[in-house]
Amino acid sequence: CYKEGERIALFIAEGGPECLKDNQDQIQQCVNSTFSRYLPKDVTVQKEEPPLFQLGKKECGDISKLQQCVVEHLEKCSEPTPSNVVDSLIAYVRKVTPCQQYEPNDASTLPINSVVALSAIVALVRQLH
Repeated sequence: CYKEGERIALFIAEGGPECLKDNQDQIQQCVNSTFSRYLPKDVTVQKEEPPLFQLGKKECGDISKLQQCVVEHLEKCSEPTPSNVVDSLIAYVRKVTPCQQYEPNDASTLPINSVVALSAIVALVRQLH
């Protein structure tokens, strides 16, 4: 972890889990409005062969929309740290995928790891609930 988990500790100390829990429904709406159409109804992740996720122009745009939507809701929390950390997490996902240097007529197939990272936010919220 960056600086021995300093950001994670700050996230927890400044009410990050509570902020996520308080905004669970809004975050779920953000995810549903951007990514529900890409995931099969019956998602079963297999260890040997994870599902593939196609990242094209529209999908990268949807990642940006998800980021904007989630951060907008988290900015309503009393401390800015939760929204900043989640914003950084999603920005990192965008940076390490083809979205960073996306060319208009190009799309890459990746393991669903980037979507898993985004889904981790929703999973964390559900665990707190």
